[in-house]
Amino acid sequence: MQTYYVTVCREYGTVQEEAVLKSDHLAALEAEMKEKDKWYAEQWKCQEADRDKKDVEMGKQIATLKANAEFLSSELERLRSRIVLTPAESHLTMPAALKKGEEG
Repeated sequence: MQTYYVTVCREYGTVQEEAVLKSDHLAALEAEMKEKDKWYAEQWKCQEADRDKKDVEMGKQIATLKANAEFLSSELERLRSRIVLTPAESHLTMPAALKKGEEG
C-alpha cells in the first residue's frame, strides 16, 4: 500500500494529497469492514434461527419416538399378560395361545 500512495503522491506532487488519499482509503476500508460485520451478523442470526428450528424439529421427533416407544411397550405388556403358558402348554403356537387367552 505504501508504494501505491507514494506513486499517487508523485503524480499529484504534494504530500497533502497523499494524506487525503490515505484518509479516503481508510474510510473506504472502514465502510467495507462495517458492511462485512453487518453481513456476518446477519449470517450468524440466520444460522441461529436454522439451528433453533432444527432443535425444535428434533425435539418433536424425540417426543414422537418416546410416545411410540411407550405405546409399543404397553401393547407388548398387554399381549404378554394375555399369553400365559404353563410348561405343559408350551408346545402351543402363538396364534393358538392368543385364541386360548381370548376364550379363557
